[in-house]
Amino acid sequence: MPERLHPIKRTVLEIARERPADTISPEELAAAAGVDLTDVYKLGLTVVDITESALGDLLDLLEEDMALIATRDTNEFALVADSHRMILEHLIDYAPLYLSSNTDRLWRVVTGRFLTYLTQRIEFHPERLPFQDASERDKKMLATYTAAGTVAAMEAWLRSGDTRDLDDAVTVIFAAAPSWIFDSSR
Repeated sequence: MPERLHPIKRTVLEIARERPADTISPEELAAAAGVDLTDVYKLGLTVVDITESALGDLLDLLEEDMALIATRDTNEFALVADSHRMILEHLIDYAPLYLSSNTDRLWRVVTGRFLTYLTQRIEFHPERLPFQDASERDKKMLATYTAAGTVAAMEAWLRSGDTRDLDDAVTVIFAAAPSWIFDSSR
């Protein structure tokens, strides 16, 4: 568990690896973290809110690590593949959280990160879009569709239980990705 993470958030993630976050009481979280109940409520109204925030913070840390990878001298495809592998490893590490019964909010956090990334990618490379002069609405639709599909594929992979081969998962995700994602010839 990253030390850079808030202690209460580290604690909630440790407990939520064992059982769904919506079964953890604020009192239990406070006791496990060794803090006052008011400290827990400063972070969120519910334990699920705090868990969602903690996973968002973990993804922030992962994005920082991905930014370090991007400083390497390598091709764009390899950089994106490495970032997908890192996210798949994160999903394996926190599988009990993502696979528990009430996780739509948690998957939306991941989808939101992909949506932000793809929106930025479209802004940097509008020439790669499948048609010229795409409106803002069209760009949003393309990014949303691609982000949702990517994360849905990752969820299907995680739920399959066969998570041994990250490279195979990345290959399948890339095979399903729209062609404009990597097409620099447009």
